[in-house]
Amino acid sequence: KRNFLGIIKKHATEMLEEVLSKVKQEYGVLSLFNDKSNAIDNIHMWSLYADGMRGFCLEFSKEKLTDSLIEKSRPDNNVEGESVNYQNEPIEINLLDSKELKVDKIIEMMSIKNDIFTAENEYRYICNNKGYNSYSVESLKAIYIGNKAKQEEKELLEAIVKSIYPDAKINYVEISKNNYSIEKL
Repeated sequence: KRNFLGIIKKHATEMLEEVLSKVKQEYGVLSLFNDKSNAIDNIHMWSLYADGMRGFCLEFSKEKLTDSLIEKSRPDNNVEGESVNYQNEPIEINLLDSKELKVDKIIEMMSIKNDIFTAENEYRYICNNKGYNSYSVESLKAIYIGNKAKQEEKELLEAIVKSIYPDAKINYVEISKNNYSIEKL
């Protein structure tokens, strides 16, 4: 009896590893901030994801981005977007239940994050077409470039945005000298 359970657990673990491998090879994740005003004004996010004001932040129209990711994807591509679920315990998988070892369950797990990251207010697009996915030029509303970016990088970003995304606004931002907020220049 004990050996039988060991064999089942070993088989279930192998199945889980196979599903995880498939997900890693075939699925892609695009993670975005879910709230424009909070993302642009959030010094912590600038320090983590934009190299301390040396990077940039892209603002998309959520509706236009979602529509274009679906529209521009291959016919066999599935794109789903959802807000990240923040919780203080990871999701559990019963390795003895074959329904738990499905790709859908793994994708559900990809939308869960530890609740210490709640301030990130993340929205994720998950698609079964790993790699480059295109979106419409109308999806990009604005770019916010940190004031500490190198001048040649600022110029390059501005040239790219003006030539490919002519309707997108270009903004330069810095940390306020009077308080702990982000200001447009």
